[in-house]
Amino acid sequence: MPTLNFVYRFILPENREEAFEVHLDEHTLNPVDKVLGLLPDWTRLDFHQCPNCPLTLEEHPHCPLSVRLVKLVTKFEDIVSHESLRVETRTPDRTVVKEATAQEGVSSLMGLIMAISGCLRTALFKPMARFHLPMAN
Repeated sequence: MPTLNFVYRFILPENREEAFEVHLDEHTLNPVDKVLGLLPDWTRLDFHQCPNCPLTLEEHPHCPLSVRLVKLVTKFEDIVSHESLRVETRTPDRTVVKEATAQEGVSSLMGLIMAISGCLRTALFKPMARFHLPMAN
């Protein structure tokens, strides 16, 4: 199965590095990786479920968007949003390197994750994942 691959590398102060890879099926744009492990309680669908969310707890015990954000939220929980860092991104079409704030880098990756997460309310952005432009303004 051909895939579209996106890699975000964050070089944080003290040379700490965090990398995130997003692999999508080239035809469906669905993530090819499965989410494994114990999920935090805040990913449960009934934990502040969006008012317009059509999912039911019986069929979806966890919010698909929250589940896809767990790794990102966990890795950046101790980083201040305005902290400067280096963001290196690789997409199928380009490599982008930028000195940015944590907020800029994380929001760029979040935009991609939100589009492909399986959330029915952000699904309209899914086709745009193919043309993801990191750090766009």
